[in-house]
Amino acid sequence: PIAQEEGARVVRCGVAVMFMRLTNLGELLKFNASEALPVYNNFIKAIYPAIVQHRGTASLDGDTVLVHWNAARSCASAQMQACELAVKVLQTASTLLLEVRIGLVYGPGIYTSIGCEALSVFSVLGPLVYQARLLQEMNSHYGTHIVTDERIRESGPR
Repeated sequence: PIAQEEGARVVRCGVAVMFMRLTNLGELLKFNASEALPVYNNFIKAIYPAIVQHRGTASLDGDTVLVHWNAARSCASAQMQACELAVKVLQTASTLLLEVRIGLVYGPGIYTSIGCEALSVFSVLGPLVYQARLLQEMNSHYGTHIVTDERIRESGPR
């Protein structure tokens, strides 16, 4: 369903969110930024077509990438697309010697334009983004690369 709030278009729907962090990018930049930046750029260049192929929408912020499904455009299999992309991201990262941690969640989210006339972006808001970030951080405690919530796990193959 779509709701209007303060003149902005707000979409409330079931959204899949992937929060990924390149955990060794800071180390690589510290030792040799002129070599690390092309590796990072090649990683983004390699995963972006996969993000589009898996019907995701992405945003970059430093060493993190946020991908969401079923907000900017409809995606009936958002959870499965998120899982398949996560595997592709790990494969790509390993070929470039990058370490990636990923958190995947699915649930109700809000997709809207935020900002002002001079600077605005469309973004997913709500607890899902925070939960995806927390799951991403849990990887370091478990020695894993992907942590998902129940809704993502339940949608996978049996």
